[in-house]
Amino acid sequence: MAKFTRPIAILSIILALAYVFQDQFFAKYTSPTAVEPVARENATFFSLVRNSELPGMLQSIKSVEQRFNNKYHYHWIFANNEPFTDEFKTAVAAMCSGTVEFSLIPPAYWDYPEWIDQAQAAEVRRQMRRKGVKYGDNESYRHMCRFFSGLFYKLDVLKPFRYYWRVEPNVEFRCNIAYDPFEVMRTQEKVYGFTLTPLELHTTVATLWNATQEYMRQYPDRVAANNNMAFLTDDEGQSFNMCHFWSNFEIGDLDFFRSETYTHFFDYMDRKGGIFYERWGDAPLHTIAVSMLLPYTKLQYFAGTGYYHAPNLQCDGPNWLQEQNECICFATDDFAWSGGSCLTKFFDIHQLERPEAAPTTPYTPIHKPSKS
Repeated sequence: MAKFTRPIAILSIILALAYVFQDQFFAKYTSPTAVEPVARENATFFSLVRNSELPGMLQSIKSVEQRFNNKYHYHWIFANNEPFTDEFKTAVAAMCSGTVEFSLIPPAYWDYPEWIDQAQAAEVRRQMRRKGVKYGDNESYRHMCRFFSGLFYKLDVLKPFRYYWRVEPNVEFRCNIAYDPFEVMRTQEKVYGFTLTPLELHTTVATLWNATQEYMRQYPDRVAANNNMAFLTDDEGQSFNMCHFWSNFEIGDLDFFRSETYTHFFDYMDRKGGIFYERWGDAPLHTIAVSMLLPYTKLQYFAGTGYYHAPNLQCDGPNWLQEQNECICFATDDFAWSGGSCLTKFFDIHQLERPEAAPTTPYTPIHKPSKS
């Protein structure tokens, strides 16, 4: 991974401190009374980030702090497969209103499992590069996918926590979040929360659905009643429609990921080798897991966050709520309820009441199967 030159690192630290001092100034001279601390859940933000992604990470932290965490001061964990630089640590710690920890990922969590033929994996990457598959030739990307699919929750720094909220570099929250999603997770007994439901690239998951069906046939007792599997298919299970929860925003219950239920599923899928021999991502694997192993009532759509990670934006909700939450986005740019999103299917198949101002158009299949 590339390291920042010292002038750029120093500039990043100066900008971070400027943001902090600006917030402290306005808090001091515009607040008539001291603000009582708000009760927190047993939860943390979690970011996997490189040293070279410092500017993008500072942008994300600033957005999270301004739109939500300035009221709660939740803990934040930053993980990297290489040691963080002092410049990175200083800049990031200055931006976070809560406590901060930095974690070095164990080498075994960022390596090939023993059953993977690395020569075969390298040939797959070469073929995907020729075909122009997004991230298809990226070796590190596959290690990241495996880490998030079945290893991140084993980190020692996460052991004290029940819930995590994943935050990527270069994201924004364009609305104030006027409630605590962690509290929603606990009080409503939710296990997995999401905002956006795009389509996966079919070129990256050629055999994933076959492996999923095989698992369900071998272990029918592990398939939850009232599950969400209908969300993943438009032809009664014959094929995968590519609908999935975009995992660059996810809020999850770590007890579920640590459970034998999930680890059994992950170990089975991991042995298939699709992460390295194709390009199975953590997003479809998480989606299939929570859709198969949990009742759909354990899944939570978080509306009105204004979440943006290029190219997709969530900007739903009625005008009065967008004004109340000081949103800086337009409903016309919303992806969550657009024709390219699977969210309408999630609500339709479970007969859920759509949020106010959401379109009423029924879901229609949007994935175009590969002709190859």
